Amino acid sequence: CWFSSMLYCFGGAVLSGIMLAEPPIAPLSNGMSVLLASVMWYLVFYCPMDVVYSCAALPPLRLVLSGMKEVTRTWKVLGGVTQ
Repeated sequence: CWFSSMLYCFGGAVLSGIMLAEPPIAPLSNGMSVLLASVMWYLVFYCPMDVVYSCAALPPLRLVLSGMKEVTRTWKVLGGVTQ
């Protein structure tokens, strides 16, 4: 379950690595990103009473998380363009 979740999180980078003839596991070499994704995976799946999901479903926090997601998407597009 953990490995499939990591492939889901880093799927675009893995596929672009395959298409660009680069090592497909290179995105998993960033320890901080894998650690953060692993901690979130653990909290979502093993936190009692779905506390993490309940907090993330609150509209104010959902708005902040959506904004952070779009900033991350912008960084990824910029990284792909400059490569």
